[in-house]
Amino acid sequence: MESLRILDEWSVFKDRITQETVLQRTAKPTGGLSAEQAEMLKYVDGKNDTTVVAELYGLDAFEGAKILLKLLESGYVEPRRNAPGPLGPAPDKRSAEIPGLALIIGVIAVLALALSIFAHVIGVSYSTENIKASEALDRLRFELEVKKYQTGTYPASVAETDPWGSSYVVKTTIDGLVIFSPGPDRTANTLDDIY
Repeated sequence: MESLRILDEWSVFKDRITQETVLQRTAKPTGGLSAEQAEMLKYVDGKNDTTVVAELYGLDAFEGAKILLKLLESGYVEPRRNAPGPLGPAPDKRSAEIPGLALIIGVIAVLALALSIFAHVIGVSYSTENIKASEALDRLRFELEVKKYQTGTYPASVAETDPWGSSYVVKTTIDGLVIFSPGPDRTANTLDDIY
């Protein structure tokens, strides 16, 4: 509701003052101004637009524009004319635009999206393969424990391969059985091994 009220009030004075309007003081004496208006008038210098003046005073652009509009209607300030003078004409904001900037930004956005999708797909497939290897290891451990129970010893190897095509590594230690997948790099005893 507050936003709608602000939009409605901006529309009331959009033809008389905007956020980009640069105001300058008139010669009218400052008697009869409220303390707020007199303080705001100190920041009107013919260089700063209404947004900057409001920020210097410590208000948002909308509240500052309301006070400046009262000053404008009372004749204490007026819009700065773009006639050449010590300040010169107002700068043309379009002259600072880079030709094709929108196209460049669009291409960068599309590339960023494509890279993020590619990274997500690779990450998902990597995670899926890790999960498959972990599930197979749980099943194989159970099967090897059953074989030990039946025969008294663990088998030296398993015929199954992990999702990356490597054989699962089976080791018998004093503490029992160790079985793991060499992981995506297909090399045993590295950081990506899956136990």
